[in-house]
Amino acid sequence: MGDPFASMLRELLLHSTVLPAGVAGVLALVPFLVGSSKPFARASAGAALVIGALAGYLVIAGVPAFPPIGAIDKLVYLTALAFLASCLPTLDRRLRLCLLAVLSAATVLWIGWPRLETGAASPWMAAALLAVAATAALDRLAESADRPQGTAMLALAGLALAPVAFYAASVSLASLAFAAFAATLAAGAVVGIAGDSGVGRVGLIAGGVLVAGLAAIVVFYTAGAPLAVVPLAAIAFSERLAGWRQDPSAAPTLGSVIVVGLVPVLASAVLALTLSGHAPVY
Repeated sequence: MGDPFASMLRELLLHSTVLPAGVAGVLALVPFLVGSSKPFARASAGAALVIGALAGYLVIAGVPAFPPIGAIDKLVYLTALAFLASCLPTLDRRLRLCLLAVLSAATVLWIGWPRLETGAASPWMAAALLAVAATAALDRLAESADRPQGTAMLALAGLALAPVAFYAASVSLASLAFAAFAATLAAGAVVGIAGDSGVGRVGLIAGGVLVAGLAAIVVFYTAGAPLAVVPLAAIAFSERLAGWRQDPSAAPTLGSVIVVGLVPVLASAVLALTLSGHAPVY
């Protein structure tokens, strides 16, 4: 008989890779096959991204309870809320920033409330930092929503969170993060190949809230080192960092954004490995 733990890892990898990527890729491809307009195809790809990630969630974590019982249950409802909120008509940047701040605060507070209601100072400090970082990151993703660079940054955030959750003693959270990465990568690849654009604001904001919620769970409820989550916020600024010496009117290339974004991805993995020191247990 094989190692049961290795068998579980293989099964989770299948659920967190093949299923989310397959669902997101197929759903994103359909509008292009039937000749839909580019805006509709982009919006459909954003929806495909979210559906693919949630398909992985359902296989890994099961159907969420209603009303939600634990933090993982809340992820689905928060992602759905973000999806609906981001479907609102285009807002100017100040109104959009307010909306993103509300989504970020709601995500962090609802997920972290069992820790926050104790009244201790450290959870509230962590919540404030998470909410600010999530707001800034979501704003940068929204700015890049129609370019493949935005899709790449969300995919890198999911990829970075996976080893952080793994070394925080949670294989299931790592699998959920990898599912977000796989779904984003698949939907982004379809849209990029078909039209060299991003998956749109709706997909990136909803996907960003999902990743932010997973990061909040890691910080509040696992044995991991919260410091390992810090570099994740820098990923959303990869496009700006990659183009800081370029003409402001010219967007950095996708390759340069990926290279810059891989730096905080590796930093998160190294910090998780060196600071956590825990074997994954669930």
